[in-house]
Parts: sequence; C-alpha cells; structure tokens
Amino acid sequence: MQRFPYLTLPMVLVLVGTISNTIGAVWTMYRQNRERAESAEARAEAEKALRQKTEEIAQLNREIAASVTGGDSYPCVRVVGGPMGIGDTPLLTVLNAGRYPLYDVSVRIVDFDLFQEKVEHNPSLRIEDVLAAQKSYQLGNLGASQVHLLERVQLPSDGHAKGFTISLLARNGSVTQALRFRRVNGTWVFAFKVMRDDAHSTVLLESVEPTFPRNPDGSVAW
Repeated sequence: MQRFPYLTLPMVLVLVGTISNTIGAVWTMYRQNRERAESAEARAEAEKALRQKTEEIAQLNREIAASVTGGDSYPCVRVVGGPMGIGDTPLLTVLNAGRYPLYDVSVRIVDFDLFQEKVEHNPSLRIEDVLAAQKSYQLGNLGASQVHLLERVQLPSDGHAKGFTISLLARNGSVTQALRFRRVNGTWVFAFKVMRDDAHSTVLLESVEPTFPRNPDGSVAW
C-alpha cells in the first residue's frame, strides 16, 4: 500500500531538486554573509592599524619639531648651596627643565632691591641706572636637562631680604622667574616661581623652602 499514491517519480525528483536548491541557496547566503562579516572585521582592523600608524607618524613629526624648536622645555635658575646651606654667596645655575634641547638661551638678572632703590631715589630714572641693576648672559644652547653654571650672588651680610627678577629667553619663547631670599634665624632660605610669558602668566614651576616666611593667608610675597 502506497502512503502517498499521488506522488509520482517525476514529482519526487522535482521535490528533491527543489529542496537541494533551497539548501544550496541557504548555504550560499550563509557563506556570503560570513565572508562579508570577515571582510568587515578585516577592514576594521586595517583601518585601526592605519589610524595607529598615522598617529605614530604624527607623534614622530611632533618630536622632530620639538627637537628643533625646543618644544615645551624652558630654562630656569636654580640655587646651589653646600652642607651648611647656601651662605651669603649662593651659586646660581641655569637648568633646562625639559626633554628637548633649548637654543640661543639668554639670561637677564635684575637686582630687584637695587632697582627699587634707584627708582625711589631717582624718579627721573636713566638708562644707566637700569643697566646698573642688571646683568645679562648669553648661554647658547642647552641640552635636555643640562645645567649651566652662572654666577655667585652676594646676599647682604647685615640684611634679611634680597630679591631678583630673572628673564630667560630661548628660541621657543621666554619665561620670567621671581627669586626671593630671606634670612630666618641666621640662615638664608629662598623661594622661586617660574612663569611663562603668555597672556595668563602660566606658572611652570614653584618651589618654597619650608621655613620661608609666608603671609597670613599662606601665600608668598613675590
């Protein structure tokens, strides 16, 4: 007894062929989708690698440019003392505070107290009076973290305060540094602040010794 008497051999062959074609079409669609997915992942990886390489090249270009111009490096004056402190004649040095070389470095140190004294005693200040209160130095180039010996400054043996205003110029810009000395319990201590000469006087570095006198609000009288 036939279960499907209405099915003839040709019909069965057609049915089998249709099923086979359907399976083939489904498999083809699956394979194409998979290839497209793999291709999309490959493109994404390639684009990611390209972006990374582009950023590496850009960073290398920035490093090269910074090595030529000085980048964000800046010069600053540091105070050198001995085992007994800085004494009455501390040594001043110029440090390249950065990872890139500095070019055409020059320093101008103004004796803040002497300048103030000349202004107070001579309202019609002459250029000679201004020059008498300052010293200038041409240092040339400073390598990364390089230190250049500058000079010893004389602090008053019978005074309790001394101040200097320092201008430092390099190819990549200029900074101004306030350097203040105070005698506390017979010992000289100091504080300094380095500011970039921009619209905001951005503070780049500040150092205040623990015993340096402060205002009631904790600030330093620069």
